[in-house]
Amino acid sequence: MRITDLRPEATAAAAAVRVALAVVAAREDADTVVEKGRFDLATGTDLASQDAIREILMRAHPEHAFVGEESGFDVAVGDRSHWLVDPICGTRNFASRIPLYAVNVALVVDRVVVVAAVGDGAHGEVFVAERGRGAWRDESGALTRIAVDPKSTVVTLDPGRPGGPATDLAAATLAALVRASRWELRVLGSSLDLAYLAAGRLGAVRHFSRIPPLHFAAGTLLVSEAGGVVSDGRGAPWTIDAEGLIATSTPELRDALLGITAH
Repeated sequence: MRITDLRPEATAAAAAVRVALAVVAAREDADTVVEKGRFDLATGTDLASQDAIREILMRAHPEHAFVGEESGFDVAVGDRSHWLVDPICGTRNFASRIPLYAVNVALVVDRVVVVAAVGDGAHGEVFVAERGRGAWRDESGALTRIAVDPKSTVVTLDPGRPGGPATDLAAATLAALVRASRWELRVLGSSLDLAYLAAGRLGAVRHFSRIPPLHFAAGTLLVSEAGGVVSDGRGAPWTIDAEGLIATSTPELRDALLGITAH
């Protein structure tokens, strides 16, 4: 199966991610750093990556609205289908030359993610998914199906930005998981962990705070189409309005992670 066998939006999303990965690899204007808030920043590369993505998507599919991290995620799209774009997820890692960051592109129709493409910024891998059809690694146009690994014991946690109830929950959960001694714990600092879960490299991902869906939308579709389970922080099915995120290779692992915090 080839990338051209997918719906045109999926082909365009994968193409946009590939162009953005080239921009990111070149670190175009990376030394320009703007502080957007406490523990939040953007680089010139974020802006260049988003511009490259926008150009491809809007040329190929102008019928869909465009919502990008660096153009404001409060853009009102109403009932229109729209792209959700995070040009670099893990900007702090990127700026610090820590090789854990992603390029995320998702298409939302009727408030449901139907197409996703995610690029591994440091390694150049591209993953793509279509709702109801599957998830794949895109290898120069040839698609190789990916699947979660139900045997993986690696769990990643992301407490989000400090402050508020989510921080307390993250701290309690981390302490409980360490004491349980059942899983290998990691913190990646990027939604790249969702692509890694879908590709069978992790067993579970948990993000605690409510973060705009453009960070997670693409990765959640990858996980679900790779056979995983995607829930909100309470274990209900994840939606673009969800508070928190738990993605796992199996329902049993999700229930175990939810249960261990309650004890």
